Amino acid sequence: MSATPSLIYTSGSDWLGYRMGDAMDAEGSESDNSVKIIISGNTATSLPLILTTSDNGATWNANSLSNAVRALEIDLQPDGTFWCVGSGHNMLKCNADGSVAYEMLGSWGHYGVKYDAAKDWLYTIGIQTNAYLSVWDIPSATVIYTHDADPIDVGGFVSGTANGSCDVDIEIIGEDTFIYALSERNGVARYELTLPVDVWKQY
Repeated sequence: MSATPSLIYTSGSDWLGYRMGDAMDAEGSESDNSVKIIISGNTATSLPLILTTSDNGATWNANSLSNAVRALEIDLQPDGTFWCVGSGHNMLKCNADGSVAYEMLGSWGHYGVKYDAAKDWLYTIGIQTNAYLSVWDIPSATVIYTHDADPIDVGGFVSGTANGSCDVDIEIIGEDTFIYALSERNGVARYELTLPVDVWKQY
């Protein structure tokens, strides 16, 4: 962490001619060249960019996907598919080329997303005064649990016109799932979700 960061890719001042950088995720490892980095923007013309390496990170190749993806958050999977959410649409599961494979109806307004492959669940978080954390069951396309009684609010809502930003991530230890949730202007919270789902603790 104390080393000087190394630049692995830049496209110049115009960044490919369309908006990029609203969302990014990485999957795999440089040690076996399985690493993939996906970058996207939150506009209807943004083509996600995939960075890969064949020499353990010494050099990087950049390739744009063939389908535009509007994303504020991306969760890349080992097979190259990804979940994403952006302004004006529900959560989407996209194929490796960026085409839409599945849309989670009723999920509009959740800007942070994390996929739990073991349970086939999605964890989502909203922004600002709508910073509600929800757990979605994908096969039934229903909300299993929503923590809406106490949205993240460590400093109170600050009005403004800036775009909302948020993120959610999980760490699974045994049967317990620890959820880390961030919401713009509000702060970070850690939750523990134990099975059954009705046991829910906020830290």
